[in-house]
Amino acid sequence: MHDESRRIEERVQRLHDQRIKTAVYAATVPFEVAAWQAPGEPVPFEEAAAASYEPSSMGTPWGPPWGTTWFRMRGRVPEEWAGRRVEAVIDLGFTGDWSGNQAEAFVHLTDGTPLKAVNPLNQYVAIANPAQGGEIVDYWSAPRASPTPRPTRAATASPTRCCPARASRTPSPRATPSTCRC
Repeated sequence: MHDESRRIEERVQRLHDQRIKTAVYAATVPFEVAAWQAPGEPVPFEEAAAASYEPSSMGTPWGPPWGTTWFRMRGRVPEEWAGRRVEAVIDLGFTGDWSGNQAEAFVHLTDGTPLKAVNPLNQYVAIANPAQGGEIVDYWSAPRASPTPRPTRAATASPTRCCPARASRTPSPRATPSTCRC
């Protein structure tokens, strides 16, 4: 008997990437993302909020191993999303679906109050359910760049997206796409 497990696993992965992940979030709007590399640890929220931030985009390296970079993520929920559940999906450059040796962070409100943690298996932050449309989203996050066991991969910051989840279901964190797609 031939071992077809590799081919079967590749087919399942392709189905997941091309069909399932794209069905979880039907529409997306990118956040405006800015970053500041913290000079040391710990850095209080007040210091991070007063720092000078630079624009950041998908694929931009965001810090040395074990370093902390603060991100400010801003956006607006589109008016046409009124009545729908809306979530932010935050990808800090996660690799695969395993939880260890990667970036993780708290997402904070503008007053510094921690809102929710994000990690490779839990990348969403609820914005509104139901949304009114037009809500301003302004989140802060300070992920720590944990080096991956694969030295060829660098930690990257992906623009986060403000995504309406399908109203009829709540996606599990494992089904959350690494980037939202239309």
